[in-house]
Amino acid sequence: MHPSIAHFLAGALLGLSLAAPPGPIMAIIATAAVGGRPREAILTGLGAITGDFIWLGLVLLGFIAFLHDHLRVVGVLGLMGGGLLLWMAWETLRTARRGIGESKLRGSYRIGVFTVLTSPFSFAWWMSSGPLVIRAW
Repeated sequence: MHPSIAHFLAGALLGLSLAAPPGPIMAIIATAAVGGRPREAILTGLGAITGDFIWLGLVLLGFIAFLHDHLRVVGVLGLMGGGLLLWMAWETLRTARRGIGESKLRGSYRIGVFTVLTSPFSFAWWMSSGPLVIRAW
């Protein structure tokens, strides 16, 4: 296989590993898009992208080495992410009972950023696969 094709496929798989798994951001964006609120969906997606850029910056600045020496920060991030996911699960349950049209939860740029920064999935991806992507660059 030609090296450029192999590099393209490796990059595509890494991108897919971050973008494809369904999660809270995808649910918020989908709910807004289906509810006829495309601006809200786009702003939430842009917030999520910003959150990923923040994680990228932290990895580039040596955040992994910092976490190695400050394990309590990992615990706090885990608690914040778990709390956010529980709140979203609660709101999802309430919305399911009322019907999707009655949802009070709205997406926004801030929700997108905060969700990515506190998501255990995003944290794990950036602390494991993130350095590999940076090294490949």
